Amino acid sequence: MIGHSIGEYVAACLAGVFTLEDALGLVAMRGSLLQQMESGAMLAVSLSESGLAPYLIEGCDLAAVNGPELCVLSGTVAAIDTIEQNLNERGIFCRRLHVSHAFHSAMTDTLLPVFVERVAKLKLNPPAIRFFSNVSGDWITPQQATDAQYWGRHLRATVRFNDSLQQLLNQPDMILLEAGPGETLTRLAQRHPSLQPQQLIVSSLPHPSQIQSTPLHLYRTLGKLWLHGIDIDWAGFYAQERRCRVSLPTYPFERRSYWIEADQQVLQPVAASNRQSRSGPKHTGSIQDWLYVPSWQRTAAGTEKVPALKQDDHYLIFGNEDAISIALVTALIHQGAHPVVVTVGEAFRQTADTDYTINPDRPDDFVQLLNRFDDKNIRDWQIFHLWSVSGDEYAQSLKEGISRNFYSVLNLVKALETAQAAVPSGKKITINLITSGLTDVTGSETLHPLKSLLIGPGKVIPQEYANLGCRIIDIESQHAAGDMPMRLSRQLIAESHMDSSDTLVAYRGPYRWTQDYLPAGPLAAVKRRFKQEGVYFITGGLGGIGLTLARHLAQNYHARLVLLGRTGLPERATWQDGLQDGMNPSLRQKIAAIQQLEAMGAKVLPLQADVADAGQLQAAAVTARAYFGRIDGVIHAAGEVSSGLMTAKTDATIARVLAPKVQGMQALQAVFRDEALDFMVLCSSLATIAGGLSKIDYCAANAYLDASAQVAYREGRYPVISINWDSWREVGMAADMDMPEGIGIAPGEGAELFELIVNGPDIPQIIVSTSDLSERLRQSPHDLLTQPLALVPTDKIKSNRFPRPALQTPFNPPANDLESKIAEIWQSLLGIDTVGIDDNLFELGGDSLLGVQLLARVRAGFAIDLHPADFFRSPTVAGLAALVETRLLDEIECS
Repeated sequence: MIGHSIGEYVAACLAGVFTLEDALGLVAMRGSLLQQMESGAMLAVSLSESGLAPYLIEGCDLAAVNGPELCVLSGTVAAIDTIEQNLNERGIFCRRLHVSHAFHSAMTDTLLPVFVERVAKLKLNPPAIRFFSNVSGDWITPQQATDAQYWGRHLRATVRFNDSLQQLLNQPDMILLEAGPGETLTRLAQRHPSLQPQQLIVSSLPHPSQIQSTPLHLYRTLGKLWLHGIDIDWAGFYAQERRCRVSLPTYPFERRSYWIEADQQVLQPVAASNRQSRSGPKHTGSIQDWLYVPSWQRTAAGTEKVPALKQDDHYLIFGNEDAISIALVTALIHQGAHPVVVTVGEAFRQTADTDYTINPDRPDDFVQLLNRFDDKNIRDWQIFHLWSVSGDEYAQSLKEGISRNFYSVLNLVKALETAQAAVPSGKKITINLITSGLTDVTGSETLHPLKSLLIGPGKVIPQEYANLGCRIIDIESQHAAGDMPMRLSRQLIAESHMDSSDTLVAYRGPYRWTQDYLPAGPLAAVKRRFKQEGVYFITGGLGGIGLTLARHLAQNYHARLVLLGRTGLPERATWQDGLQDGMNPSLRQKIAAIQQLEAMGAKVLPLQADVADAGQLQAAAVTARAYFGRIDGVIHAAGEVSSGLMTAKTDATIARVLAPKVQGMQALQAVFRDEALDFMVLCSSLATIAGGLSKIDYCAANAYLDASAQVAYREGRYPVISINWDSWREVGMAADMDMPEGIGIAPGEGAELFELIVNGPDIPQIIVSTSDLSERLRQSPHDLLTQPLALVPTDKIKSNRFPRPALQTPFNPPANDLESKIAEIWQSLLGIDTVGIDDNLFELGGDSLLGVQLLARVRAGFAIDLHPADFFRSPTVAGLAALVETRLLDEIECS
């Protein structure tokens, strides 16, 4: 449970901390005491807590943090008047609350002793149901709940509702139900950037002004909860009423057609020359044609001639105290530039005019750093990130590796996002990610797999941000002595000024190398690595891809299968009874799959373990060897789906995605280091090659698998093969996706490819793309947005639209011509006859792919530059109209 301010008393009462009588007495006394205060004021401000901090003055306190950019101030009338005037002058939205007193401010201090004394006389019990504390923003502890002083702090302290809400929204299947009249908390949750499309947020009662619709509102809420799998106490709901039982369909049966008739003209490009690119890459015939291997091509460098730098060029260097960082700064200074140098430290600190230290793991440090520069210094920046450069003797710990190679870049980008508000359209900031030991170009480099985490930011940053460019430059840092550091610095400066679309380049000596992907050609069977009745250890074995490969091994080799999953299964003796009497659908499906494997002739040992936990994995391997006598092969298919643009990602969601691939791979290497395996297959993803919106962590995690396979290939203990799978049809993370015909891997095709690759040549990394990879890599979200579209006349596409669905969001019609034009684009794409300006794209049934198509039409219609990351932060007609208006004004000012 979670309550806001006085709502926490309700949660505490329901949890058994107070009796109802004591809770009512406290609420009454609390209200009486507050009415004795001097008059005050409260102000809602559309800023984050850190952004609001500079405006706080004496006589004012932070009363509540209700959202990432929604806070409430509380204090004297004079103080609030001053702050409101300052915010209005700076164009920052703020609104007075209709209150007569300053709650959660220093003005309540005189009341606290009396209130605490009253609470101390009550019998307080530890909570029987978990609920959040407004004071800490975390789950309340029994000590807090039973401490009278805590309830005094609760009356005075900042309400940290956003911290609690963030934790709840990090759980993908979370359902939020607001109890009581009104939808204030519902609105706060719906506006939160961490909200995921599948999460349900509903209220039990409408706003008091809509009291006439209370029964209908309640029925709709119950229906939505039931549709999402919540067990409703229908007997209690219909108590003292006489009802008849009626069978209903298991879906909302509304007798309406929601089919959108295809119209080829809608997506027809203006220029005939665009037809090939608009049609997209074609599914090739033979599965042998789907296979590619990474390769490196030497290209003309031309880097010895360093371009002349302009006086107004700005360079931000995240450097180490090593020869290469020093040489780069020196070279820039000799060219007349004035670089700002940032080194790793415990906290933000300015050590000289242009020298700073920051903590890579603290986002606020990056914000403080950028706040030191005026808006003009942010335009056309060149940023060099050298925190991933190290010598052969350097070995990063897991924590430091993730910090330097992932979080430092992510936190920088999040800080730049705020700064980009000052960057006009057409201006760009370039981030050069300098590293060493990342790529296997010559075969003689010392590789550091944790450096591969840079691949995630390197691929995804330019896809999510229109004003940010990014390239990864891998250099040789071994034995950096003599003139080598200065030569490298010239190469880096020249590379940063090259007009190149290469996202990953490498320098070896005087030569520049770029990565390419070549067809693998027909793979001939080199060695039959599968055995009849072989023993195969599959992580994520009860997932879609793991089970598909397990079925192949069962059907063709009567394999002995160890299926590892994080969810435990009931004892086998209860399986048949459970299947008959009803069971959790997920468990039921897994047990049925195991029984199917055994019917094919396999022997199956399901084990519960978290692959990211080396201890649990070791115990599972010991159990498997004891049961089957040996382990012949390992298939690492465990993984977590990624969601949310990087601006909305939290440490918890990122850790969940990284763990099975990064910590899981390290655990597998430790457990099976001395095992005589026939092979180890790592199920990686095409995302490491192509990137993708919302996939910065998923791309990085799978890149770590690829890099680990490259290192293992050098060691040669046994074949370790990383397979960069294209999306699978019907199974895995794309199980619920409606893919176009000819795109994606069917389960049978995936199993055939799996055997072909494992029995083929010893190649550490194989890419599987069901369409031409080179053509595919040329297509990006930006390409899609820049393609001109010929929109059909409005009157031809208004027919066959279905009514606007019943939403929690009240219908708010377009208020001007701009909003009307954008709403019509939404209506034509979604097939809905009316769309309100506050309606959320995802609530209307849209998804990120549809959002990209929608942006393509808006861009074509208004001839402006838009990017998905900007839109998905507020995917409404009103939000999009504001973006369009801002871009149009920017272009007018720049013209």
